[in-house]
Amino acid sequence: SSVASTMSMTVLERGKEIGLLKAMGSTRLGVLIIFCGESLLLGFFGGVAGFLLGSAIARFVMKTVFTVSAGMDIRYAGLACAVSLCLALVGSAGPLLSVFRLDPVRSLRGE
Repeated sequence: SSVASTMSMTVLERGKEIGLLKAMGSTRLGVLIIFCGESLLLGFFGGVAGFLLGSAIARFVMKTVFTVSAGMDIRYAGLACAVSLCLALVGSAGPLLSVFRLDPVRSLRGE
């Protein structure tokens, strides 16, 4: 849901930019690819941050509660990033589809 709200705000804030891109001849698919790339970057960095933060919390809990040292298994980093990328794409599907419906003339006027 946070990805959807972030992407919705991005589409709303950059409406004039989207309208300008479309008015200059960019295809709907081209604009969609730009926003899809932003969503994937958001998902990737979220996955990396989540993996690192989760590993740090797990190490802290293992050390303080169970008095056992825990290592960070890097094999799960790819899984964390893959899940995060999928969630970012699914969460941003609605705002990305609104890019298709955006009329360049109305968005340039600020409507």
